[in-house]
Amino acid sequence: MTSSTILRKQQTGEPTNNGGHFGTHTRPAAEVTLPAAGDGPSPRHVALAAEHGAYFPDSPGANPKHWWRVDRVKAALTDEEPDGLSYTEAFGWRSVNQNIIPMVHEWLQKEQLPWIADELDRQEQASRDQANGHAPAAQRPSWRARADRLRQLADRVRAISDEMFDDARASALAPTMEESIAEQRRAATQQVLADRARREAAAAAGRAAAKKAPVFDEVNRRRRGQKFFTAEMKRWPKIGTHQNTPLDEIPIVGHYFAGPFDFWAAEYDPHTGEAWGFTRIDGHGDGEWGHQQMPALEQRLIGPLHQPIERETVWSKRPFGTVERY
Repeated sequence: MTSSTILRKQQTGEPTNNGGHFGTHTRPAAEVTLPAAGDGPSPRHVALAAEHGAYFPDSPGANPKHWWRVDRVKAALTDEEPDGLSYTEAFGWRSVNQNIIPMVHEWLQKEQLPWIADELDRQEQASRDQANGHAPAAQRPSWRARADRLRQLADRVRAISDEMFDDARASALAPTMEESIAEQRRAATQQVLADRARREAAAAAGRAAAKKAPVFDEVNRRRRGQKFFTAEMKRWPKIGTHQNTPLDEIPIVGHYFAGPFDFWAAEYDPHTGEAWGFTRIDGHGDGEWGHQQMPALEQRLIGPLHQPIERETVWSKRPFGTVERY
């Protein structure tokens, strides 16, 4: 008798044959079961695992979930005989209770759930072969009922077995203690750096606010989320107006800037919001002619300081050749 059986006898209070001492007993092992908790191992399962783990710490029995799954398998074997079976079908259904289920209880003491599920599959296939023609015609309903019952039991055992593999996979993916400690240290360091960056940013913002910056109407309009001077832009030359005009003679009607970025607008389509002009983005005179979407330009932030693009409010129309681009 194993220590787990002794502990089961002790906890369930079942009678023994030696005056109350925990020794051999005459009741079959199939009758000695523990209730299966719906949401995990019960205290009894924990006690069984502790008793087993004291002698076999590396065995599956050292895990409370092992005993919990064993009891769930036993509960899955106790089905009431369904109604509506013929005499022959009932005979096949009962043969599983008489011949197979006692073996399953024995297997649970020494075999793993995947092996038990595979063995039930083999038993089911053998019965299915008999039902499909190997057995006499009169016996085939009995073999078919037997195969259906075995299929049901195999599916139940395999479902519980799959849970075991999922737990093992989750345990393998879980971080080790060393990894958890290292991750906690990284998180603490990142938090310290983030707090320092916030304090420095707040201090810089305070210093910037203390400096009295010049106020321009256009900047105030941008801060309130308003668009560039829309009414004035409608009077700008339409796209294609200066198609045949030399570049240096093309009149520039608007100047937009932010840090190293400059855009000198020459033509504009009020229906699409598209402007055509000269763009410089690298801080010196080199650039190129092209199109800009003004609605997108109004939302754009330039550089690491995220400067909003502004419009030069004192700009007056002048030929491109006279524009200072350096």
